[in-house]
Amino acid sequence: MSAAPDLTPVLTVVVISFEMARELPRTLLSLSPGYQQGMEGHLYEVIVVDNGSATPPVAADFAGLGLDLRVLHCTTGTRSPVDALNMGLAASRGGLVCCMIDGARMASPGLLSASIAASRLHPRPIVFSASMMLGHHPQWRAHETGYSAAVEDALLDSIRWPEDGYRLFEVSNGQSSAPSELRWYAPGHESNAVTLPRALWDEVGGYDPGFQTAGGGFSSCDLFSRSAHLPGVQVIVLGGEATFHQFHGKSASTAHRDGLDQLRVFSQEYFRLRNCAFKPVRKPFWFFQMRNQVLQKTTNPTKGAAIPPEQRYLDLLEQRLLNSGAREVEAHLRALVAVLRAEGRADLLKQSRAGRAYQLRRVIGAEQQGLLLDPTLLPSALTMTGRRRLQYLRRCVETVLNQAIPGDLVECGIWRGGSAMMMAGVLVARGDQERKVWLADSFEGLPRQDGDYDTTAQVDLLNANGLAVTEATVRASFTELGLMGDSICFLPGWFCDTLPSAPIERIALLRLDGDHYSSTMDALTALYHKVVSGGFIIIDDYALQPCADAVNAFREMRGIQEPMERIDQMAMAWRKHV
Repeated sequence: MSAAPDLTPVLTVVVISFEMARELPRTLLSLSPGYQQGMEGHLYEVIVVDNGSATPPVAADFAGLGLDLRVLHCTTGTRSPVDALNMGLAASRGGLVCCMIDGARMASPGLLSASIAASRLHPRPIVFSASMMLGHHPQWRAHETGYSAAVEDALLDSIRWPEDGYRLFEVSNGQSSAPSELRWYAPGHESNAVTLPRALWDEVGGYDPGFQTAGGGFSSCDLFSRSAHLPGVQVIVLGGEATFHQFHGKSASTAHRDGLDQLRVFSQEYFRLRNCAFKPVRKPFWFFQMRNQVLQKTTNPTKGAAIPPEQRYLDLLEQRLLNSGAREVEAHLRALVAVLRAEGRADLLKQSRAGRAYQLRRVIGAEQQGLLLDPTLLPSALTMTGRRRLQYLRRCVETVLNQAIPGDLVECGIWRGGSAMMMAGVLVARGDQERKVWLADSFEGLPRQDGDYDTTAQVDLLNANGLAVTEATVRASFTELGLMGDSICFLPGWFCDTLPSAPIERIALLRLDGDHYSSTMDALTALYHKVVSGGFIIIDDYALQPCADAVNAFREMRGIQEPMERIDQMAMAWRKHV
């Protein structure tokens, strides 16, 4: 007689839900057998613990997902998810248990199989996965950027994420501004999907019921910290897998107005329970990536990250466009000019060195922020946009390619052409030979008149000091960087004369840098209707009142409802959905 098969789940996933009628179905879809990869032959169960929703979910609502699913109801009446988490832990049957304190977080397709594989690498493992937020900015900045549930729905629809869940990384932001560094993976505060063997859950005692503030306060951070400091444990960080937070009003991640007060309450509760301030976990960890079966033990998380060749190329192009390699020379020249102007002398090179460090700090700051330090001495870079705007533009073009959004790339107001060169560089790096990059500019600088406003004095100063750049100069720069070709199309002349008849059929990205009201309105009027659904509109000079007035008037006139998101202190953007 053959032995009966073991039907004990290898893994239990505990998911906490509270008023998540919109978010929970996506989360459970992301945990289903049809979505999770590499789970063939692995029995696993999912336990949803509802924490007092007015209309709680029922298992029958998700019958089509093929999950071994139970829905429990926590009736303690507390706004903290801790009691619900411990209820789920007590009901779990798996040898491994993964707790998701926030049921609004979708999983990447390999999260479960990678967690199981990583747990087999050590007798006392703590498997840690990164936490991402949907959208290109932290969700607590939603009040600034216009991000909302409706915007998020359209964003998710645009990538058809159930077909390839790894595309969620394309429309999310993580915990570090340096995604090429392994620091992004480094354990610190908490993980929304932390997996421990049942014996370790018992040893650590689950979540501390003392954490009773709304959302659980620092209960998840406390759980990770206490488990990571158990004797003989090993933290194993998953590479290439994550959870993705959906926007919802019940989350601390989306709070903004009362965020500091909330953090203060969380900190006070933690201090009351632990008699010390919370400190993130800092200890050696292993790095595990399922794709190549790579396991790294490291205490220096900034080394060893492989950078794809196209990314290296675009990083170098960015440095060239921003003139990063020559900023000390520029700082020295600026210091010299400042001294000569103040003293009225031409022989003070030695004295100018005293101001070099100060000017260097100013140049680096301007490079980062895209600020104009002095209209009489324009920067030596090929763009004045600054690093943040240039990186945002690069990401938009990459999104256009990743999501196969049809159309060309258009810039109106190009100066020395640096932003257009970045757009062309992304096309080259990705091997796109079909799209065109259109460069519209007067090549004479700004016009003296802006509607009824006479801007002669200011414009003459800027134009005379380098704002007017000839077409030949821009072409020479494109040629120097190896970007000149048939796909680069110039539209010389004033926008009102060239754009209405420009032979552009469809636009995937429209970038406006015309400064004036009339220039901005002319470009929007002539080109906006050619921007396709999913296309990007970037307004470089929104901080200038005439430009902002033109944008606001045009959006109101056309009934444009898509929210704008702030790029930096100067620029705004939105994505066309209709």
